[in-house]
Amino acid sequence: MRWIFALVLALAFRTGTAASCSSWITSGDQKYLLARQPDVPFQSSNSSSPCTDPTRCIFIDDSVLFQEIDGFGAAMTESSAYVLKQLPSDLYERAMKDLFDRDQGIGVSFVRIPMGTCDFALDSTTYDDTKDDYSLAHFSVNRDMRYLIPVLQHAQEIRRGYVPPGGALRPLYFMGTPWSPPTWLKTSKAIGYGTLLPTVQARTTLANYFVRFIQAYANVGLPIYAVTIQNEPLFEPRGYGGMHLDASQEVDIAIEMNRAFQQAGLDTKITVYDHNWDNASYPLHILQNAAARNAIAGTAWHCYAGDVAVQIPVHDAYPEKETYLTECSGGAWAPDFDGNLLWDTTVLIIGGMRGWSRAVLKWNLVLDQKDGPTHGGCLNCRGFLTADLSAKPPTLRRESEWYVFGHVAKFVESGARRAESRFAADQPQPDVGALQHVAFVNPREGTAVLVVANPGKNDVAFELAHRSSVAPQVIPARSVMTLVWPLAH
Repeated sequence: MRWIFALVLALAFRTGTAASCSSWITSGDQKYLLARQPDVPFQSSNSSSPCTDPTRCIFIDDSVLFQEIDGFGAAMTESSAYVLKQLPSDLYERAMKDLFDRDQGIGVSFVRIPMGTCDFALDSTTYDDTKDDYSLAHFSVNRDMRYLIPVLQHAQEIRRGYVPPGGALRPLYFMGTPWSPPTWLKTSKAIGYGTLLPTVQARTTLANYFVRFIQAYANVGLPIYAVTIQNEPLFEPRGYGGMHLDASQEVDIAIEMNRAFQQAGLDTKITVYDHNWDNASYPLHILQNAAARNAIAGTAWHCYAGDVAVQIPVHDAYPEKETYLTECSGGAWAPDFDGNLLWDTTVLIIGGMRGWSRAVLKWNLVLDQKDGPTHGGCLNCRGFLTADLSAKPPTLRRESEWYVFGHVAKFVESGARRAESRFAADQPQPDVGALQHVAFVNPREGTAVLVVANPGKNDVAFELAHRSSVAPQVIPARSVMTLVWPLAH
C-alpha cells in the first residue's frame, strides 16, 4: 500500500496542492477496523466557496472555536487493573500499549479512578474504615498500591514516552470519584446506601478525605485533575458502594470542599451531579447557588437515561462552567458491533462534544471473560478490552468501544479545541445530510480533525472543505471515519 500513498502525494505535488488529507475507517461489518485509507490531496479553489458541489460538502471553519478538549477514555477500576496484572508480561505490555500508546494503540488521554470501593472492585473497603476517625489518622491508599497505582503509573510513562511533532503530550488526565465514603460518615453505617451525616463535622471530614486522596496520589506521581463529589448520587445500590445526596447537600459539600482545597493549596477541579441526562434540574439547582457555582468547575453526566442534548441548555444557562461526560458502559445487552459503533460515535463522541463536553469517558477499560471481576452491580458490562484469563495462554480482544474511542483519542490531543463544522448547503443531498460530524483543531500539532459517522445503508460521497481547499471523500455504509490534515495548506 505504501506505493499508493507515495503516488497520491506525487500527484498532489504535480498539481500544486500543498497537502493531503489522511483518513481512517471502521465499518460496522468489520471489513475496516481503524484502517488507514489512501491519502487524498486537497484541491485549491479560487471561487468564493471551495466546494465544487455545496450540497455534498462539509465545511470546517477553524476561525470559530468552542470548548477546549481534555481527553477521551474510561475508568481504570480496581477490577481493570487486577485483570491487567493477571496477564503474562508480554500480553500485559500489549494491552497497555493498545490503550495508552498513540501509535501502537488508541492513546487514551483521560482516566477516571474510583476512590476506594465500587462494583468493579475486589472488596468493599474505603480509604479509612476505622470507626469515627474524623482526624483521618488511619487514611491510606495502600489498597490501590496492589494493582491500581502501578498500572496508572505505567500508563503515565507510556504517554510521556510519546513525543508528537508539537512536543511532548500532556500527562494523562485523572478524575477521582467515590462510590461511598467511609461508612461511619453515613446515616446507614452501610457501604451501599444511606446519606452523609447531616453535620458540619461530616462535611468537613468528607472534604478532607478528598484532600488526602489527592495528596496521596500526587505523592506517587499521579496528579488528580478533577473530582466528582459522588458517583450517581440519586442511586442507592445496596449490594455495593453508593450514597444518596440531593442537590442541596451537594451545594454544601461543594462549598466545603472548595474551602478545603484552597486551604491545602490544591487546584483540582470539583464537578457535581455525575449522573444521568434525565435530571437537569439537579445540576441547575447547584449552579443557581452563587457560592456553589464559584466553588465548582462544572457538571458531569452519565448516559443511562435521558438524552445527550440536555447538556446544551445546562451549558447555555452557565456557559462559563464546564461539561464532562464521565460514564457510559457497553455490555452483553448490546452485542451488535455495528450498532455499538454507530451509537457510541453519534451519541457519545459527536453528541457529547457538540454538547460542550471537555471529555468523554466510558466505564471499564479492561474486564475478563466473565465481565468482571465484580461483586455486585453490573454483571455483564464490557470494557475497551476483554482478557480471557481462562484461555491457555490468555488472550486479548478489542471491543467496539476500543475502535470508537480510537477514532478520537488517537488523533485529538489534550488541549485541542472543537471547531465549527457544518454542511455547506442549507439543504444538502439527503445522503450527505444524514452524516453526523464533529471537528477539532490541534494547535500544538498544527492539524485539523473531522470525525464523520454514516448511519445509513449506502456509501456516501462528500467533500471536505477547509479554507480555500477541498478534498473528495467516500465513507462506507454504517461506518465511522476520521480525517486528519495540516492546518496550513
